[in-house]
Amino acid sequence: MKPVPDPIQQMQQCIDNLEAPIASELNNALNGVRAHVSRQAQETRRLSEAQADAIVHAAEIITELQETKDRLEVARLEAEAAAQKAEQLSAFGDILEQSLNEIFIFEVDSLHFLHVNHGGRENIGYTMEELRELTPIDIKPQQTAASFAKLITPLLDGTQGNIEFEAVHRRKDGSEYPVQIHLETSVLGESPVFVAIILDITERQSIEEELRTSREDALAADRSKSDFLANMSHEIRTPMTAILGFSDVLLEPGVPNEEKLRASQTIHRNGQHLLKVINDILDLSKVESGRLDIEQKDSNPAAIVRDVKELLAEQATSQGNDLLLELRGDIPLTIQTDPTRLKQALINLAGNAVKFTKNGTVRIVADCDRKNERLSFCVTDSGIGITSDQMERIFHPFGQADSSTTREYGGTGLGLTITKRIAEALGGDVSVESEPGRGSTFTLSIATGPLTGVQMLSTLDDEPTSCKDGPYPPASNVDRIDGRVLLVEDGPDNQRIISLILRKFGADVTLAENGKEGVDAAISALRAGEPFGVILMDMQMPIMDGYTATEVLRDSGYSGQIVALTAHAMKEDVNKCLAAGCDAYLSKPIDRKTFVANVAARMGKPSTHSVGAPETAIS
Repeated sequence: MKPVPDPIQQMQQCIDNLEAPIASELNNALNGVRAHVSRQAQETRRLSEAQADAIVHAAEIITELQETKDRLEVARLEAEAAAQKAEQLSAFGDILEQSLNEIFIFEVDSLHFLHVNHGGRENIGYTMEELRELTPIDIKPQQTAASFAKLITPLLDGTQGNIEFEAVHRRKDGSEYPVQIHLETSVLGESPVFVAIILDITERQSIEEELRTSREDALAADRSKSDFLANMSHEIRTPMTAILGFSDVLLEPGVPNEEKLRASQTIHRNGQHLLKVINDILDLSKVESGRLDIEQKDSNPAAIVRDVKELLAEQATSQGNDLLLELRGDIPLTIQTDPTRLKQALINLAGNAVKFTKNGTVRIVADCDRKNERLSFCVTDSGIGITSDQMERIFHPFGQADSSTTREYGGTGLGLTITKRIAEALGGDVSVESEPGRGSTFTLSIATGPLTGVQMLSTLDDEPTSCKDGPYPPASNVDRIDGRVLLVEDGPDNQRIISLILRKFGADVTLAENGKEGVDAAISALRAGEPFGVILMDMQMPIMDGYTATEVLRDSGYSGQIVALTAHAMKEDVNKCLAAGCDAYLSKPIDRKTFVANVAARMGKPSTHSVGAPETAIS
């Protein structure tokens, strides 16, 4: 692109070609134009420069305005953040103030408290004004100035950011409580401070102590049960050894009758011991499950005490002991209690007294507190006695005084546990006083029920014959069992021994091996006009069990006596038998005297079950 020609230069070239007079005037004129143009150019430059300066200045103003706007926005955001933080800190402060954990802030130099939150003030018991005059040493009885200074040294020298420890705090009222403390340094304003976050661990320590105690108790229980199982193994295997050994003797040919008699007596004695062991275990099971059943009825305490003496007389004699009965004042002829359980408790206490005494005296002393309606039996012996340590565990399950006692004297170690629970169930308790080597006194107390109008006895022989316990005559008065008995029993050995006993007393015995055969035999005899006087019904049998057989007979209108005869010995088993239609309940193994007396008393009588509620079980 060609450059644009300068008009002033072109005009100058034209003038230069003219004559001098005209050229001179034109030059003057041209110079004037040139000067004017120059001035215009300068003005234009000044305007351009001014415009450029204005633009630059405007840009600077705009930039500054934007920067100011940005700064204001940043300030606004910072203000909002500060307000939000302040709100959060306020809320956080409220939370800390109301926290149940204790928060203590105190000076690094003087250790005086600057602030304690509400939870801390409530627990420690001081006001904030009072706390400002105190230091941590004043509320920590185990700390001294020197020990506390040593404790916080790692925080002051920076070797640790915080420390945690347990201590004890003392309240204003003097009471103390355990705490766990988290302590660290911080800054309040511009001043360094300690901040202690404190947790009251009273409950935690209590729970830990309970857990520790429970664990120790569980370990002790495991040890006791292990000892108990070892003892039970001994208690069962020892008589079983005698039973099996002397059974072999009886099976040997040519054994003299006298030796056979001794063998039979030994088998019987050891069988009774095994039954006692089993009964103790079953009773403990009832006690531990809370199912120890108590039956309140009119009972004769004098007769019960005499029965206990009669039962223990042979054992007392074999130990060289005198077994004496005494009264301290008058006792009632009858009381309201469970005679079976009372007798069991007295046998346990008196039996122990006899067992742990040799060539001494055992006394059973009865005493009545009529005002408080309580009857007490003190069983005193002159035996080996009990130490204070041993007395702490003799009422616990699975343990005797110690293992050496078990080895020397035998026994399950359950009798006193059961006796104490029986006493409590009868409205009383058992206590003991003893001195090693000088004997013991166990006192069994029970509630009597109302005593207004009850005849009192001054001696144990003042018992009217009309007040004998038990619904049936004793076995010694039974000469015969007249009538037919149906024995429904699937066990061959039980069939033989029960039939032998019944036939020995004159009964005509018919056997049935299961419930179905028993039902058929009973109905056939009834239809033939020769009904059985009593049906003895085992309850657990093949084909048809005793419960079903009894229900079938009752549904068919059978109105004769049906007596359950079973090894199931729990209370629920008794109730199940009676609910099925049985008139009574007899347990295996049978007690010959009780068994014969009850069968004889029921022979030929109509069933009470068919006309009303079943009778109480007979054990």
